[in-house]
Amino acid sequence: MEYFKSQGNQNIISYMDDAYEKFGMLLWEQGYSKEAEIFDIKVLDERNKILGVEHPNTISAMGNLAQTYYHLGKYIEAENLGIQTQFLPWEI
Repeated sequence: MEYFKSQGNQNIISYMDDAYEKFGMLLWEQGYSKEAEIFDIKVLDERNKILGVEHPNTISAMGNLAQTYYHLGKYIEAENLGIQTQFLPWEI
């Protein structure tokens, strides 16, 4: 996962992160939730480090992981992430 910041503003362009997210979604849609979990965790970790916890893309990744956890029967983890996504402010 690579991120690049332009010098003049704070726009962040991601490459591998988006590919990992989309591949994780594809795996989840095809019924491979356990494999999707690996990608969802990786995306969330990178976005937390680079973008911060309150960035919309990070919050979206939290929601994706919560959904995957739910489908894996990890209801407590899913609920915890779901609650976090509802109460975080969206900052860009």
